[in-house]
Amino acid sequence: MIYPALSYPTAIRATGVGFSRALSGIGSALALFILPLLQASLGTQMFWVVSLAAIIPIFFLLAVRHEPTREDIDALHE
Repeated sequence: MIYPALSYPTAIRATGVGFSRALSGIGSALALFILPLLQASLGTQMFWVVSLAAIIPIFFLLAVRHEPTREDIDALHE
């Protein structure tokens, strides 16, 4: 939770964190239905598909490389 606290202004921080938590819950619920279907159709190859869900964001984060500790977010948005 440190990254959102340093990246977003105080006025919108709770909305952004709440939105991400809500999407996380929806994704978890969908995974309960989608993963058994993937396993039935792909067998053990399903794990390659699931691993892509973790690998693709790594490349995005390496490309963006936002460092939130270098600036005061609240001062920028006043």
